[in-house]
Amino acid sequence: MRRLLKFRTWTLRGTTAAEASLVLMAASVALPVLLFAGASWLSYGDTEREYRERVTRTLDLLYVGARATFETQQLVMSNVAGMIDGFS
Repeated sequence: MRRLLKFRTWTLRGTTAAEASLVLMAASVALPVLLFAGASWLSYGDTEREYRERVTRTLDLLYVGARATFETQQLVMSNVAGMIDGFS
């Protein structure tokens, strides 16, 4: 037991236990931060790709709806013009 309490016992390849614990403490903070940052970056990329696809689909639907509306209006105007020509 006395041997464990001696300072020299805690020396490992030129580093002390205090230095090793500082390295472990830094690693215990840095590793989760790096993992969180990596997961966030991947999630951001997936989210960005998903919203771009959604915007593209929405714009396509708006285009189809507007085109159908204009075609309907064109058809109505041509029918009305045909009816008016008969009255003049």
